Amino acid sequence: QGAAMASGISIIVGFLSMHGYLQFKATIFHLSRFVFSIKDCWDMLYNGSSEFIGQLSMSFTNFLFNAVILKVAGINGIAALTLVGYSGYLFDMITTGFGQGISPLISYSFGAGDKSLCHIIRKQTLKMVLTVALIFYAVLTLTAPAYSRLFTSDPMVGHYTITGLRLFTLSFSFMGYNMLHSFFFTAIGNAKASAIISAARGLVIVSLAVLILPLFLGLTGIWLVAPVTEAITTCIAWYFVRQMLQLDMRNAFLVP
Repeated sequence: QGAAMASGISIIVGFLSMHGYLQFKATIFHLSRFVFSIKDCWDMLYNGSSEFIGQLSMSFTNFLFNAVILKVAGINGIAALTLVGYSGYLFDMITTGFGQGISPLISYSFGAGDKSLCHIIRKQTLKMVLTVALIFYAVLTLTAPAYSRLFTSDPMVGHYTITGLRLFTLSFSFMGYNMLHSFFFTAIGNAKASAIISAARGLVIVSLAVLILPLFLGLTGIWLVAPVTEAITTCIAWYFVRQMLQLDMRNAFLVP
């Protein structure tokens, strides 16, 4: 009951904060009447498809993870996976905050035709996200035993958690890169690139990895699913970024 109330309160506080800002302090964006448009709704649904894919695939991949780790390491493995997942969830929330924070800035700059500012915001935010990822990795790697003791006194669960944490956190830098660029492509209206990145890291590659890696590496393979998935997805995201930069350069030369 307390967790449910906390969730509701956090959403209400966020809503009231944003509503108050838009109503009384915003200088560019304001609440106003609107005309219903099927085209606008379709554009929003299409452009937000990557976030939809990410949320939809989360339950499926969690089911796969639980099924595989239950078979490999039993209940203790499930407990360890939950504890290790807390760190990923926290980093995910921080990165999501960065992504949601820069999205309006990038959209506004892109709509104004200032693509150079879009890339400046992207690069500066990427540096901050990667810095947070490295701090998370260093702190959690060094304090893995203490982190484990916060949640469990079971030696087997603790051992699994320490090992898993030191392998799982290798994914954070790649994860930050992928998530940030998924937000970036959504912000500039490139739903295709954003959806492919989300589908790759949230459904396709992670599903293959969770089914294949444990067959050869056992429990270690499960902890390596996230680093392998995010590293491969980073290559895909980097390809879209390079393609976008090359296109921008060609267009810049065409401007009279």
